[in-house]
Amino acid sequence: MMMAVLDQPAIHPRLLAHAEERKWAVEESLRWSAATTSEPRMTLKDVIVSGVEIPAGEVVSLCPPIGNRDPSVFTDPDRWDLDRRPGEHVAFGLGPHLCLGAFLAREELAVALEVLLRRLPNLRLSRPAVITGAMLRGPRSLWVQWDT
Repeated sequence: MMMAVLDQPAIHPRLLAHAEERKWAVEESLRWSAATTSEPRMTLKDVIVSGVEIPAGEVVSLCPPIGNRDPSVFTDPDRWDLDRRPGEHVAFGLGPHLCLGAFLAREELAVALEVLLRRLPNLRLSRPAVITGAMLRGPRSLWVQWDT
């Protein structure tokens, strides 16, 4: 999230002025770059998915971030956009598989965003960041500068 936010300094005043904007920055960040990429599940009954038969008891690997980048649902899905209102992303799962920590994680992200932007004036990237990782994704480092 911070990589995306710091890459767009023009949005910082909006994020500082409105808690609602911070909420949407968190949701867009979760949609754009979910922390996990694969979730194993076992089929409980025989099922056919996209014409492929999967028998009961088979372990399958789900990839929620693919759904969060579906171009039929999200316009320009590979771009982080504060004006997007991604109410239907699956970063924390859905229904009975919703992550128990989803609500706490959202609050922690919103607080961290506000604290960092308020306490470190003109916080900005000093080097481009690169997202890496297969199971847990994110930048290995985030080089920043700020004014005192």
